[in-house]
Amino acid sequence: MARALGWLLVLLLCSCAQSFLWRQTRGASSSKEKLPTEGWFWQKLDHFSKNGSRLWRQRYFINDAFYKPGGPILLKIDGSLTANIYHVSVRNTWVTYAERLGALCLLLEHRFYGLSQPTGDLSIASLRYLSSRQALADIVNFQTKVAKKTGLTTNKWVVFGCSYGGFLAVWSRIKHPDLFAAAVGSSAPMLAKANFYEYFEGVQRSLGTYSSECLKAVKEAFLQVVEMLKRQKYYSKLKSDFIYYVQQCTDFFGPEFNYDSLNTGITSTNMYYHGFNVTGSKIIFSNGSFDPWNILGITKDISKDLPAVFIEGAGHCSDFHELRDTDSAELIQAREKIFHILQNWLKE
Repeated sequence: MARALGWLLVLLLCSCAQSFLWRQTRGASSSKEKLPTEGWFWQKLDHFSKNGSRLWRQRYFINDAFYKPGGPILLKIDGSLTANIYHVSVRNTWVTYAERLGALCLLLEHRFYGLSQPTGDLSIASLRYLSSRQALADIVNFQTKVAKKTGLTTNKWVVFGCSYGGFLAVWSRIKHPDLFAAAVGSSAPMLAKANFYEYFEGVQRSLGTYSSECLKAVKEAFLQVVEMLKRQKYYSKLKSDFIYYVQQCTDFFGPEFNYDSLNTGITSTNMYYHGFNVTGSKIIFSNGSFDPWNILGITKDISKDLPAVFIEGAGHCSDFHELRDTDSAELIQAREKIFHILQNWLKE
């Protein structure tokens, strides 16, 4: 049993190490490259208040190294992470698109992440302003004010994002086609789901592709956990080894945050955004076959103007990462396909 649980720990450590190494290496850029600049935008705290709203400063980055007058504006939405100057300066895919299109790059940090702190604390009263609807309103307000101030109202704006940021990019185009000419949502989950058991099925398929021995070891570990769940004497051990996220919410924020409130929120989200029932046009959905999140994304063409780019052997947001010499042929081809679709749309 200890050996089996040990395998789970090893997998977690390997995953963390891989993520750490990726973050450390992806920021390396040429000393000759023109660095982007940091900016701050006065944003509304509550876009839906009828009585006015206090203001706060939202951080963004701008890279005009490749911009040619009249060129498109590429706006990338950072989702649930701290915005970084290297996200808009190194050879990330969307920046290479900007170079080829003569475009201006803008990167917007999400409210309550990084230095974009609307209230200065994470109290329950403050976090009521942390929502996808407020975030979408942030994007619209930013685009409208910046375009007007900088004389870019007639330029074509393309909104990008990956993961949750990809979801926001997609819905920015759907809700505001007058502001955004196109959108690219990489690894964007379009359906909200609580008991997302399919995620582990996706992990199982990916592990099996990588190593049959690895898959066998993980299966043995989970079988041991299943056996432990049958015996009450192991409950305290399992509780100490694994984190229960919903219970954490209850412990941190109070009893009103529980499974019922979670399910209510999910139902409301899917009713508002319509899940897989995507409408609109000029939106690209890209997903990797090794990404378990692709189950909640769009992996097949909806129409000619709502194409899906499914990348064999690619992981979460792989098509948005920095270009590397080790990138697979499938990943390189997918990036080129996305670029040419965008290029054709921008010519229309």
